[in-house]
Amino acid sequence: MKKTLKVVLVLVITLTFVAMFSIASIAESYDNFAYEVLNDEIMITSFDRMSRTVKIPSEINGYPVTSIDNNALLDLPKLAQINVDNNNEYYCDIEGVLFSKDKTELIKYPIGNIQTSYCVPDSVTSIAYGAFYNSNLTSIVISDNVRSIGDWAFQNCKSLTEIIFPNSVTDIGEGAFYDCYKIDSISIPGSITSIGNMAFYNCHLASITFSEGVTNIGNGAFYNCDCETVVLPDGVKNIGVWAFYDCDKMTSIFIPDSVINIGTDAFGYCDNLTIYGYEESTAETYASENDIPFVVREIETFAEVSKSTEPDESAETHSNNTQENKQNVNTQLLFLIVIIVLAVIIITLLVVLIVVVKKKLKK
Repeated sequence: MKKTLKVVLVLVITLTFVAMFSIASIAESYDNFAYEVLNDEIMITSFDRMSRTVKIPSEINGYPVTSIDNNALLDLPKLAQINVDNNNEYYCDIEGVLFSKDKTELIKYPIGNIQTSYCVPDSVTSIAYGAFYNSNLTSIVISDNVRSIGDWAFQNCKSLTEIIFPNSVTDIGEGAFYDCYKIDSISIPGSITSIGNMAFYNCHLASITFSEGVTNIGNGAFYNCDCETVVLPDGVKNIGVWAFYDCDKMTSIFIPDSVINIGTDAFGYCDNLTIYGYEESTAETYASENDIPFVVREIETFAEVSKSTEPDESAETHSNNTQENKQNVNTQLLFLIVIIVLAVIIITLLVVLIVVVKKKLKK
């Protein structure tokens, strides 16, 4: 038995070294990046992490550069400029930003770019995986032709304060705005049918507005948001696991009867939540099974009730005026009391003075 184990161990070690040698023989380096030759084509696998500028050639040793690994450009903190050889048939750059050759896909916006705002060109129809990961942008304009926002496209953009989705967008990828916690409100247009897993995870959104069109809300999509009231439109079918988990400020949500699945802990740790919806619906069943208060209400009456619970500005103004009036009255009363007290003191002093004067005169 021991001999068998030794033989197996020797074989595993030998195969490991063979595999390592094979990889080392395939992987090569050029300038400030590593690459592999696959089927007579070059795939760039990684860049020097401290690179400030990278140049993507058209070919290496006669082999065309046709692809870049998804993670190769993802986390280069100092990278400010991406340049592409004009003869490259697969990629191009516009002012240091990497695009597909036909300029329909925005592939990478360099992390080290110091601009705070950016407009996506009109030619772009998709924003790639991790395209704006960890960028310093505070604002971005997404052009009206963009249809798809890729997985993790804006992950960790901690300075981004606003995002406006054009009606062309149909899909928001997994983790697309993960940890963009300065964005405080979003409006989902009717063109968007699916919101990916963890799409707005930890975004602290105070307001989420949905238009009719969304059918799927992914797992953890709005995890740890700060919204108080949410109205899901008719047509939503799936609310994923942990979709609104830890939204402890949420007090009410309307769930339409089109919803056929609500994932485990979709509203976990939403301790102040009341679910509104239709009788004998998936929402009512979920609320019952998870000890969440449920109120039977149609969307129209829910909207009316939601409006009635909003602060009345005129009432607030009236209240403020009343408070001001009370303060003025109190001030006047205090002033009157002070005058009376002073008058009493003066009269008392006069009386004492008169008494003293009379005594002296008698002497």
